[in-house]
Amino acid sequence: MARRTLEAIAADRGESNGTLVKRLEALTRNGQLPPTFADWAKEVRLVGNVGAHFDLQKDVSVKDAERLRDFIAELLNHLYTLPSKLAARRASANREDPPSR
Repeated sequence: MARRTLEAIAADRGESNGTLVKRLEALTRNGQLPPTFADWAKEVRLVGNVGAHFDLQKDVSVKDAERLRDFIAELLNHLYTLPSKLAARRASANREDPPSR
């Protein structure tokens, strides 16, 4: 699910062609994905690959899943929640300010 969330974010940000690797690289290049988030996104993609393909030798641990969930929550906060809150705050402040003379 974390990997699918990355795919949805990439599509929402205008990157829907090519592999997820290429889409994440494009988001990083155009500044929509800061370097630390880009590094974590690679981890999500790699662990997501393990979860998506059957292999008796590899499995996604509960701890890995929790870490990826936490990262996705932070990424969503950074990309969507914080900008929305800032826009709402600015809109509210503009309504409360008296007109300049």
